[in-house]
Amino acid sequence: MALWEQLLLFGIPGLLLFCGFHYWTPKLTNKGVPLIFSFWFFLWMPVIILLPLSILLYWLGGGSMIFADFKERFHLVAFSHTDWLWVVGAVIFTIIADQLLEPVGKYFARLRFFSPPSYLPAPFNPLKKFAIPPSKFFGVTLKGNW
Repeated sequence: MALWEQLLLFGIPGLLLFCGFHYWTPKLTNKGVPLIFSFWFFLWMPVIILLPLSILLYWLGGGSMIFADFKERFHLVAFSHTDWLWVVGAVIFTIIADQLLEPVGKYFARLRFFSPPSYLPAPFNPLKKFAIPPSKFFGVTLKGNW
């Protein structure tokens, strides 16, 4: 894959995420949009943009909109028992690796270039202490909201 293609595929979503977290989320929260909506909107923004774009490009490339062909192209198949074991293993590995690498995340979060936005709560900001059980999630009180 050429460098310009890699920049398109990874640079544009990365730039959208950066702008969304560092500029647009604070602007929306200042205008009264709750943090829980603005943050998650910008977190999912690349998917919101790229999913319809991938379907459009599939169709423009001569792809059939028959569900069987669509299902085969986008690999929409049910998980097997082995696949679920891989998922469970990956989740367990991710939790363990996150805990082992926590000091590295805190180190980089202290550097200006890598520092997360100050509005981010724990666990999305490694410089903030995460309490178990949490009482708030992105400014929303959890007690009584089940």
